[in-house]
Amino acid sequence: QVPAGSVKAALSRGQRSPAGCPRAATTATNARTSRGAHAMRRCGAAAMLWAARLCAIASASDEVARSLTQLQSRDGRQQTQAARRLQDLSYEDPRAAARILEEGAAPHLVEVLTNGASLQAKVAAAGALVDVGGHGTSLRLEVTRAGAVEPAIALLDRDDDAAREVAAGLLVVAAPVARAAVVVPLVKMVGDTSTKASQIRAGNAAWALSRLADLPGLPLSMARAGAGEALKNALGAPRARRRAADAVTALAADEGVARELSDAGCGAALARALERTSATSDDMFSLVSALAALAEADPRDALNEEKPPLAALVRVLDRGHAESKREATRALYALATDSAEVRERLLFHHDAVLPLERLLDASDAKARVLAAAALRGLGA
Repeated sequence: QVPAGSVKAALSRGQRSPAGCPRAATTATNARTSRGAHAMRRCGAAAMLWAARLCAIASASDEVARSLTQLQSRDGRQQTQAARRLQDLSYEDPRAAARILEEGAAPHLVEVLTNGASLQAKVAAAGALVDVGGHGTSLRLEVTRAGAVEPAIALLDRDDDAAREVAAGLLVVAAPVARAAVVVPLVKMVGDTSTKASQIRAGNAAWALSRLADLPGLPLSMARAGAGEALKNALGAPRARRRAADAVTALAADEGVARELSDAGCGAALARALERTSATSDDMFSLVSALAALAEADPRDALNEEKPPLAALVRVLDRGHAESKREATRALYALATDSAEVRERLLFHHDAVLPLERLLDASDAKARVLAAAALRGLGA
């Protein structure tokens, strides 16, 4: 028997109730009921979440189906809306991108990219292909097999920054799985500078090569496809010169490719272009950066028997923009490193010391370091 009042006293002291106490049984029953209710709520929440996911998948499928129908319209606005909807669905979602391609979207998007009713529709289709195909090798292959490369290259010709940007992005998506299909026509375009229109086209293609140069193995593929000769031609064309120089800079990050570009005559072409370009020209930064990149990779043979454009580089040190001055200093330092003749000419024929000394007070820290290194190399 439990003495009267002992249960209440035990509870007030925080002690466990006797097993046979009615209050203890009630508390245990309530706890089990609470746990059961909580488990049921969890199951209900999971079921609701799963149902919501199924609804989202069904809704996305409906969106894809509606978009595919709109893509086949001849109305530019409908094509644009449909392509943008597919782009939104696939953005940062590989599963959605895969579903879109499984529904057969790639050929329809490529058709709009090729024959869309407006430039805006073509740009939207290219953007959708970039996002749909950018989530993995299998998706890249699907987009490339649908024929996206040729119309993307054609889009580079349009006088529209957004069109060229998205076209280059689509080529970046395709290049890892269709290297030759991307590189060969671009190199061919760069090398054709026979007319004013083709020079503009060559510049756009050279810009695309610059964008692709970060992909593993692409610079070597470009060199083997004849990029050196093509870029040499483009460097001699006023309307293609700057972008061709930027492409040389990008490709020369690979020393082996830099030597191939020099052997093809790109360094000599840069030297000739520098002699004909004003020190304050917008092209100057690109030209001196490219020359510096080649000279750093191969100081002895960067110019391929062409005389170094020392007078032009010193003029940039005197009158060029701050960024151009820094790159001209980099080029002079690289050219003078292994050539006593270049050092002598800079000291006694071109008065390079004074403008280099002025650069020691430049706000650009890298320019100051390069100027100090160049002065040490000259023994000044």
